Amino acid sequence: MSIPVNPKPFLNNLTGKTVVVKLKWGMEYKGFLVSVDSYMNLQLANTEEYIDGQCTGSLGEILIRCNNVLYLRGVPEDEEIEDAERTGTLQFGGFQNLQQSIRGRTLGMEIVLKEKDAADWVYRGEGAANLVLAYTGSSPAFIGKVMRIQKASINGSQHARTPTAFSKYEYLLWGDIGNLVSSADRDTAAQTFVQRVMSPLLGSKHVDSGKLVLVTREFLELAEKNVNSERPSWRVDAGKIDTHRDYVLIISDHSIFPHGALEGEPCISVEIKPKCGFLPFSRFITHGNAVKRCMTRFRMHQALKLHQEEISEFSDYDPLDLFSGSKDRILKAIKDLFSTPQNNFRVFYNGSLIFGALGGSAENTDVIVGEAFEDALKSVILADDGLCTTSLLQLVTETLYKSGVLDRLLEVQKLDSLDIEGAIHAYYDVISEPCVVCGQLNEDEELHRYASLHSLPLDQSLKIVKNFLIAATAKDCSLMISFRPREGKEWGSSNNTIRLESTGQFFDYKVHFIDLDLKPMKKMEEYYELDKKIVGLYRKIEKGKVVVCIMVQYNGCSWLHPSLKNERLKRYEKEGKSTKKLEAF
Repeated sequence: MSIPVNPKPFLNNLTGKTVVVKLKWGMEYKGFLVSVDSYMNLQLANTEEYIDGQCTGSLGEILIRCNNVLYLRGVPEDEEIEDAERTGTLQFGGFQNLQQSIRGRTLGMEIVLKEKDAADWVYRGEGAANLVLAYTGSSPAFIGKVMRIQKASINGSQHARTPTAFSKYEYLLWGDIGNLVSSADRDTAAQTFVQRVMSPLLGSKHVDSGKLVLVTREFLELAEKNVNSERPSWRVDAGKIDTHRDYVLIISDHSIFPHGALEGEPCISVEIKPKCGFLPFSRFITHGNAVKRCMTRFRMHQALKLHQEEISEFSDYDPLDLFSGSKDRILKAIKDLFSTPQNNFRVFYNGSLIFGALGGSAENTDVIVGEAFEDALKSVILADDGLCTTSLLQLVTETLYKSGVLDRLLEVQKLDSLDIEGAIHAYYDVISEPCVVCGQLNEDEELHRYASLHSLPLDQSLKIVKNFLIAATAKDCSLMISFRPREGKEWGSSNNTIRLESTGQFFDYKVHFIDLDLKPMKKMEEYYELDKKIVGLYRKIEKGKVVVCIMVQYNGCSWLHPSLKNERLKRYEKEGKSTKKLEAF
């Protein structure tokens, strides 16, 4: 039996009865249908989750977005989950088509990417949450675009197992932004978050919220197969494309300028991950963690990464230099990023990576890499031999200083006024659970310190958590700065043209924030645990209880700390690298 074009009367008739709801990716939920809202979303109580006919647990009350539903049927309360294709099962074919039509009109998703389209998309890079592909085909709709696809853990897709866009506490958190909480799924919510939250804060001129486009599962599966060989092996081991997604996000490729009259002219782009640009000033930082007030999170995290052998060299980059407002210190920060790019500095020429790592981490810039990069810049930077790189770094510095984007980014980062050591207490109040942090405290003085946070009204606790998560997005985003040389000596528009003093060249430029991901509220607990780990190790280093390894390139030698594991030391020696041990951190 097919659902009519308007399924609302049918759904209302099932209200108050036990139903089985199957999602498009196979999971089933059996529960009491409490209500159906104006968007035809389903609220279930006493809900049980089933996978392959086996009950995996009780979820209590949940909200299921209508566009995630494959079918719904009423059942006797004692019936077990069986094959959906039984007599009397009510399929959601018409319902799905109706919802898809509505989404297409509101989100501009007339195009559907299918299996045959996968060959036109190539690997551009990736982060922890998303994989980025660039378009190489001929469709006008996608020329000059990149695609962001959400990833899933290799142990199972957390996103695919979530029947709603938000948890019930996230509905409270973002309830004042109607378009956000009414999002049908996490993809739509992520786009709306950029559009409604981050764009007003950072400036719409510098933010691209993109467009959602429908994709088939076959497209995602083939796209993953096509690019896996280009991904860093550790990225492949850690995550895969979430093939349960209905959409991908299409945004402009900000490593190039839009196609038009100037097509064919060279373009150079620099991608920077600025990280947190201030020292926390919260009174809720414990006395034992006072080092956070004088040492940046980035620098302390470098020590942890060295200790865990995630990197082999300590970066000289200090975010305080980049956000200082001093042109000299900004230049120092850019030079330090260039010297040790890791995953924080990349350069593109006409959209193709020429410096840095695709999704991995480039440790340091040696002579060979530096010379190759210098040669690649000669068609854009008209400097004397050996000075193209220096000129580019100066150009980036001038642009960041002139544009003012770092000031706006810093303002948003500072929405985190309490540090995670304060915000975590508000988080536990929001989710109505006993505060785990307070439960671990032994001193009355420390408990008293946080009592004021736990006595706040709910709306203030929500504001603290919301501001922390927005700030977390700002601390983890990237900047893409693109340049295109201008013909002649005209300044053009004073708002988007800059002069490189060392060469006398004029450049059009644009600056965009990218990777403005909506952070799940549940990550608050991860943020707190990571903060403890980072600061705890750094305190031990300061006291001399722990040493970490550092490798510094100097005169052709790799200088290694004595705590370096013997296996790694032997590997470097086997590769023909000279080594010498340092005596101190």
